[in-house]
Amino acid sequence: MRIALDAKRYFFNRTGLGNYARRWVQILAQRSSGNDILLCTPKIPQPQPILPPQCSLMSPEHGSLLYREWFISRQLNRKSVNLYHGLSNELPFSSGSMRCRKLVSIHDLIFKRYPGFYPVADRTIYDLKSRYACRHADLIIATSQTTAADIQTFYHIAAARIRVVYQDVAPEFFLLQEQNLPRLMDEPYFLFVSSFTGRKNHALLIEALESIQRQTNHHLVLAGAQGPTLEICRRLAQSLGLSARVHFFPDISQQALMQLYRHADGFLLPSAFEGFGIPLAEAMAAGIPAAASDISVFREIGQDACIYFRQGERDAAAEAMLRLLMPEQRARLLPMMRERAPLFSADALWNDMKTVYGLT
Repeated sequence: MRIALDAKRYFFNRTGLGNYARRWVQILAQRSSGNDILLCTPKIPQPQPILPPQCSLMSPEHGSLLYREWFISRQLNRKSVNLYHGLSNELPFSSGSMRCRKLVSIHDLIFKRYPGFYPVADRTIYDLKSRYACRHADLIIATSQTTAADIQTFYHIAAARIRVVYQDVAPEFFLLQEQNLPRLMDEPYFLFVSSFTGRKNHALLIEALESIQRQTNHHLVLAGAQGPTLEICRRLAQSLGLSARVHFFPDISQQALMQLYRHADGFLLPSAFEGFGIPLAEAMAAGIPAAASDISVFREIGQDACIYFRQGERDAAAEAMLRLLMPEQRARLLPMMRERAPLFSADALWNDMKTVYGLT
């Protein structure tokens, strides 16, 4: 087969959607022999990267801002592509002229469910692209049952046209407890990994820690991509007298992130809504007991292997933090985490996606 993938975020996004693209391309290249894999990008990254085996770049023959939406289809037809996969909620608006099978991964429709988190222009564009992709794809890959339900609700897509395929956790998380990695902090701590944006609810954890600061000596570590709420959270921690107990690690390296995961005593996810929630799957793979806001997708991922608290409620989050430190709770959670974690492995993703792609 000749397989084309939308690789804009593969090359130019360093967080969630970019990580999803890079993980899948790596797995596809490693496990799929004899296929050509075209990574479609509107511009060549500089310096040019070393590509995985079987992969080559496809970019505009003549520079054009309209390439990714309109001219790419003509180029794919000339190259006799068998399958095109839009990895991040969109297909080219010219995809109706593609002479190949078309798939799209839909990660979430948060801009539909919680429009207040997005500027009007952004959510209008997201809606236009996602709606078009869902209506024109031969098959939609939803990253969770929660997202699949939203696709049906908001875009009235038949369930038969949607396939749920969970994201995978990088293999190093499954081996983390065996690694002798140095500590970045001497103090015991809870960890939350996420970009600093409003719906992630970092402030809730800071307020929860303030309410139990005399009941535990644990600190709070917040790591992730810089965003609009980072400085707000810094000021909040200072105003509550927690500057010495709340630690910020924006834009840290992967190696440092693994060190933080390795030595965390508990993992926290206070998000208002998610389309998947890869940090929860990573925590389970790494053997870190987790507490998460009680939203549908976290229930879907964690089931009984996680502690849940009412979304947005400080006292409920604080109680969950203390429960994570109880030996009986940890003994209950750890076996269930080990049982669920393989659902989010590279093997599980490959087994599902090779069927979706029609690979043998």
